[in-house]
Amino acid sequence: MDKIMVLTNAIILLLKSKDPIAEEKVRNLLEHIRNRMKIYNGSGDLIKELGGIIETLLEKEPEDKDAFIDNIKLLLSNRKDIIELLDKYRKTDLNKNRSVKQYLIRTIDDFLKKENIIDLLQQSLFKIKTESSLVSIEKNMSEMLEKFTKLINLKQDKGTGVVEEVDIDSDDETLSNVVDRIKKRRDSKFIYKTGWECINTMLQGGLRLGEFTTIAGLQHNYKTGFTLSLFTQIVTINEPIQRYENKKPLAVLFSLEDENESVFEFIYRYLKITYDNEVIEDFQKLSNDEIVNYIKDKLKMKGWSVKIIRMDPNEINWFDIKRKIDIFTLEGYDVQVVFIDYLSQIRKDGLAQGPVGNDIKDLFKKARNFANINKILLVTPHQLSQDANQLLRNQLPPLEFVKHIANRNYYDGSKKIAQEIDLELYIHIAKKDKKPVLTVQRGKHRGHPNIDDNLKYVLLEFVIKNKAPIPADNEYYKPCIKTDEDDIDLDI
Repeated sequence: MDKIMVLTNAIILLLKSKDPIAEEKVRNLLEHIRNRMKIYNGSGDLIKELGGIIETLLEKEPEDKDAFIDNIKLLLSNRKDIIELLDKYRKTDLNKNRSVKQYLIRTIDDFLKKENIIDLLQQSLFKIKTESSLVSIEKNMSEMLEKFTKLINLKQDKGTGVVEEVDIDSDDETLSNVVDRIKKRRDSKFIYKTGWECINTMLQGGLRLGEFTTIAGLQHNYKTGFTLSLFTQIVTINEPIQRYENKKPLAVLFSLEDENESVFEFIYRYLKITYDNEVIEDFQKLSNDEIVNYIKDKLKMKGWSVKIIRMDPNEINWFDIKRKIDIFTLEGYDVQVVFIDYLSQIRKDGLAQGPVGNDIKDLFKKARNFANINKILLVTPHQLSQDANQLLRNQLPPLEFVKHIANRNYYDGSKKIAQEIDLELYIHIAKKDKKPVLTVQRGKHRGHPNIDDNLKYVLLEFVIKNKAPIPADNEYYKPCIKTDEDDIDLDI
């Protein structure tokens, strides 16, 4: 939008509404225009005159608004599009027509954002030209990218730290948006199903956008296997929600522990047993093209873009992961699903310090806020503490283990991280009737109605010769095992 048009929109806002937020937006625009007058060529005098009109309107309201508009039309007589706009809104009360008012405010926000991006580009180019070392140039480019991301993601200036502000006296639209989000929590369109019906029942439909989920267990108890299974199930079972017209829905897996070869081997084995009832015994007999094409076809069949990224946890912190996600957004993706195996392994620099565990709690808080604000389904496994392991040494039956630790803060590194988690899942390998099973217990699920205790505990059978992976429900296997009454006694 050109400068003349956005200044005209500002004049309409001041003439047709009494809104302190709109007035503040116009003041910001006027200040920007004043600072830029020296570099506006050609239309500088007209811009200066419109700026003077805005200053007058900010001081007092004209007695005859129609005559005021007619004078502006004379001033802009060579702009037919603006003349039509002024006539269109001449009789509009923007205090009643909120959608038009929001549109006019948005044109000012978008104009200022574009101007700021141009400024940033010019400053960055100057810095790059004047720097002598490649290291300095890379540093400047990294800083520039972070600033660009903030600019592009910024919807409006709400003040430092403010995510959303609802004015009960006048802000019906924002409050209505909040009510919409409450409905979406229950709406199946915003829930991604897992491959196990008993888990979907436990989760009241599946995993939700905007929630931070942990999968907690002891060492060597299928945490990564369960995590990879859920990730694969989401993209092979669910069609992605098209939240933005020109963005591609993206699911990202960050592997901070296992090499990509281990990740893709598991995913391939899982897909083959789930969809073809085929147990892969020897990879050497398979061609590379066969494996590659099979994995790509299955992971893309519902319309997802999928990225699996191996990162060194010793070299990254939370801000590096967030920056990587922001880059995907800049590249035209709608990042909806993020799995991090394991989040707690990354460096803790830049996080809250103090008593032991403060840094991990702050890490989880940042992760949850990021997921909630950006409506991302965020999942990570997490280790249980040695105190939890001691329960088994004290002869607690393995089948009862996850029921006993649920909601009791047996997390490794910090007992307070439960405060930052939306959905807690606990898993442990045990035996039932001499067959290995994965016990799964649901803990807290923030913001959702409680369910019967017997639905919070399920068993998944290792159906393939007693080893991983556990396939999703299919025509060959139903891994969910019905629990007996003895299995659901929670009075321990």
